[in-house]
Amino acid sequence: NVAATLGRFAGNRTALNGTLDRFPGAARSVHLALLSTHASGDRESVLRHLHTLYGLAGIAGAEQLAALAHHRTDPTAATDTPIEEEIPLARLTEIGHALDAVNAEIARVRPAPAAMPAAAVRRDAPARAVGPLPAELQASLSSLRELLATSSLGALDAFTALRGMLDHHDAPAATAIDDALATLAFAPAMEHVDSLLQEDRP
Repeated sequence: NVAATLGRFAGNRTALNGTLDRFPGAARSVHLALLSTHASGDRESVLRHLHTLYGLAGIAGAEQLAALAHHRTDPTAATDTPIEEEIPLARLTEIGHALDAVNAEIARVRPAPAAMPAAAVRRDAPARAVGPLPAELQASLSSLRELLATSSLGALDAFTALRGMLDHHDAPAATAIDDALATLAFAPAMEHVDSLLQEDRP
């Protein structure tokens, strides 16, 4: 659903395209880790990788993949159930097929970087703006940091909302945070936010 996905990026097609370009590699790495930890019976890691894949699929608008990766845990249920019973290998195979389908669709709608015309190749990020952070941006970054600190998926929407402002003030920082959030790397993203907030202190 391109329209709905673009809406999550506040109409910023460049940001959406960047996410789609990074999705295949990031999601494939998570899926491989998911298969490995499932084989070793590491329940906690399996659930973590499923959650990461669910988040990546949600960002990219891959609804079927997100539905397959979504896993609700019952807090009252026993945690000693073998992971192969709680999450059968057949489900991971389904996830792999869904991931293949998403990647094929991305390859269809997004040309490989080598095939892009020169005008479409990303240029160097503009220089950082001089001066303190605008008050609105500072407040938005502080709110984003709170979400990142708890690894909340709400950080994705919060960053999308402030991305335009941050691009104008510090495009390299915006790109660095975007790259971190593309793989749900909340801690590195928070470090970049902290750097921005610390630089703004008198």
